[in-house]
Amino acid sequence: MPPSPGPDIAPTAPTPVAALRQLASRGAGPPLLVTFSAAPAAELRPEAFGAGSAFNLVMRGEPLRVLQAFGAAPGAAPAPMSFAALQARIFGTAAKERLLARFVDAGTPARFLAARRGLLRRCAGLLLEAEAVAAADALAELGFQPVAEAGPGWVLLAPAGEPSQRPAAMAEPAAVPAPIPDHRIDRLVILDPCLEGARGHYLPLALAYTRGAQALGAEVAWACHARFDGEGLPPGVALRRCFARSFFDLGPRDPRPRDLGPELAPALRETLEALGGPGTHALAHSADPGLLRAALLVAQAMPALPAALHLCIPNHPWQMPFAAEGADPMEVLAALARTPQHGRSIFLWAETRTVAGELGRRLGLPVPVLRLPAPAWADGRAEPPAGERLALAFLGEARLGKGFLDLPELAAALEAAPGLAARVELRVHALPPHDGFTRRHRAALDRLAGLGCVTLREGRLDDAGYRAFVGAADAVLLPYDPRHYNGRGTGILCDALAAGRAVVARAGATMAEHAEEGVVLLYRTPAEFVARVAELAASRAGISAAAMQAAPRFIGRRNAVAVVASLRDRLAFAPG
Repeated sequence: MPPSPGPDIAPTAPTPVAALRQLASRGAGPPLLVTFSAAPAAELRPEAFGAGSAFNLVMRGEPLRVLQAFGAAPGAAPAPMSFAALQARIFGTAAKERLLARFVDAGTPARFLAARRGLLRRCAGLLLEAEAVAAADALAELGFQPVAEAGPGWVLLAPAGEPSQRPAAMAEPAAVPAPIPDHRIDRLVILDPCLEGARGHYLPLALAYTRGAQALGAEVAWACHARFDGEGLPPGVALRRCFARSFFDLGPRDPRPRDLGPELAPALRETLEALGGPGTHALAHSADPGLLRAALLVAQAMPALPAALHLCIPNHPWQMPFAAEGADPMEVLAALARTPQHGRSIFLWAETRTVAGELGRRLGLPVPVLRLPAPAWADGRAEPPAGERLALAFLGEARLGKGFLDLPELAAALEAAPGLAARVELRVHALPPHDGFTRRHRAALDRLAGLGCVTLREGRLDDAGYRAFVGAADAVLLPYDPRHYNGRGTGILCDALAAGRAVVARAGATMAEHAEEGVVLLYRTPAEFVARVAELAASRAGISAAAMQAAPRFIGRRNAVAVVASLRDRLAFAPG
């Protein structure tokens, strides 16, 4: 396909970077680079285009090399680095709010281009390898034509004619609302029907996000359950008791429909209308099936949302509690991704890398991770205990998915290990789940009470008591069942790592994702559990010191200010 010069672009663009400079200067929309190899990587750096240039980067082949080139300092060659370090380098550049990196693996160029029609319609032009141009019939259908050579093997393309003269396929659909006009964060609204008191992680998470938003100078409001009594509400936070039910109100014999979406949708819409406006972000940090369905109903009823709505998926959709027939969470998420507001005023997130990867594969679009923030009280300076016995703590709700019923077998294995039971104390905080202890729970408690290495504590801990329980332990035990926690995060893990405590966790659960963030020892069988505890007991001082040293780094990565700021930064990537 021989290139033919167009009216706005010079017929000669000797290098890819020169061609992209020309695209950036046209002002017709963000240029798009599609590279099916990393050939021009060394030339592509943000400073070549200026801090004000909008730039979308879509890549395949060797995307890490291309990104490293963007993250490199001026004049420096791309250097190997971790993805976390690379991300920090890129988002620390002057063009951080104009740079969007998308990773794609769509097979042939033609398949990729056909799958990205919506993105291409908003582009000023494309830079493609010549072979990709020859293979992409979808380009002609979208109104693109070659306009210049851009160095050996590269062709620059642009839409034919002015925007008003382009084919209908190039026009934005009339139903698509305008994007949020700015990406300030003046107000954070926490959406949480399960926020009704101190139960679970809902209050601690609300406190952490509130701390981060207030540090950024934003107002905060909590849209919570009607039962919430306000205990623990920080000063200056507005309270909106708008949700009449959550899945905690549903029982196994509840005859009412379990699709809470139609019940939650009016309250969600009224909250967005009452508190929305430029600079307002509404966050559902633990979006459950009911809230996801409510968001879909609101999106279908409101073409233009008055706030940016962020929906964070805490676990695999098929593992979500109380999913209703006809409102499958995966189908609801797919429908949300097809709404005109998606990527403009509705944003999907995942709590863990595992869930983000799975959602990305199923939805066919990138889903970023919104990490659980470090707890609001974290300072990384809680000194480890100095007792004669190594203290291993289990705490939180005694749910089956958290492995509570496995504790007697693990404790019995410790008890039977020669010389170990006298050196280790397993401290079990047995908090009843929301539907109370079952006979199986009681049988497990009875077995635990008969073991000499176990200390039991039943009942709820207040915030100070919880922190004291964590602080009095050398390590925290998370025997979570991978069938329930192979994608889900946990606030208790964050609390333990932020307090500088080692973690002993069952392999196969999401806790393995955090092995690089602190001291996390994994086991598969009771025998391996005993081996990990023996390792802790033998190297108690060294492991405790390593966990304490890792705590400030963990808190820095999970800083609530940075987590909240990522909501704001996501809007910088909204197409406009």
